[in-house]
Amino acid sequence: MTEIIDRLNGFLDADVTVGHLEEHEITLINDTIKYIQKLQSDLANAVDTQY
Repeated sequence: MTEIIDRLNGFLDADVTVGHLEEHEITLINDTIKYIQKLQSDLANAVDTQY
C-alpha cells in the first residue's frame, strides 16, 4: 500500500508543477491517499489485536 501512496504522491507532485490537474482532481488524490493511510492503520491495528 505504501507503493500506491508513493505513486499517487509522485503523480500529484509531477502534475501540479506542470499545472495539469484540476482542483477537484488534486482533492480526489489527496482524499485517496488519506483513505489508503487509514486502511493501513486499520489493518495494522487488526493485526496487532490478532497476536
